[in-house]
Amino acid sequence: QRNIAGGADLFALAILPDGSAPLFLTAFGGSGAEMWSDMALDASGNIVLAGISYSPDLPLTADALPYAAIPAGGEAFLARIDQTGSRLVSSTFLGTSQISAIVSMPDGGITVAGQGTLAADFVAGSPHTVIRQTNRATHAYVAKLPPGSNRPAWTTDLQDGQSFLGGISTDSQGNLYWESYLYALSGGTPFFQINPGIEKLAADGTGLLYAGTLPAQSLVGVSNTSGQFFFGGNTAAANLPVTPGAVQPSRD
Repeated sequence: QRNIAGGADLFALAILPDGSAPLFLTAFGGSGAEMWSDMALDASGNIVLAGISYSPDLPLTADALPYAAIPAGGEAFLARIDQTGSRLVSSTFLGTSQISAIVSMPDGGITVAGQGTLAADFVAGSPHTVIRQTNRATHAYVAKLPPGSNRPAWTTDLQDGQSFLGGISTDSQGNLYWESYLYALSGGTPFFQINPGIEKLAADGTGLLYAGTLPAQSLVGVSNTSGQFFFGGNTAAANLPVTPGAVQPSRD
């Protein structure tokens, strides 16, 4: 897409390794506005863009899910552009007005996460799990799309209003991790509202493997090729539960 189509579009830019020139730059959007949420690269090298669209004519591919009307708050979408920036591999609306984060999965699929509930026709036809973590009326979702597909492999409804402020990450087994500031359940016990917590969702989306909290102000997670997962952040707590042999056993 060579020109901006509406009030604001997304764009994807690739540059040479030495930064001396662009390989390509393409816009993506319709006659309305598009708002940025997140991006990733899938296993095929496609550029995956996620955002909110206010465009009834957003470019979609033939296998897109059939959402005819754009709500007042916009519609979440997911688009894959090939690694040359010249072909739209897939593009679809997701049937919800919010999308916060995406992550490329070890098997080449894409997992999306956000606030709200997914539309019935998006959820239909694939395994759907409801994890009632608290009595809150708010909802969040996690959904996995297989490689090259706009139809979900599975969807999960998290009834606690996750914010996914730190994004969403995965390990080599496909389990999913994120930072939470709201309640969750682990072993039937409610945890954390003020301090951020760590949650781990099973690779098939069917349940939380654990949820816990730390006396920290922010967290972000990364994994390595051995399947280990690491969280880091900042804290002002004097009671940080450090382990034996820690580099710094207490806060100065």
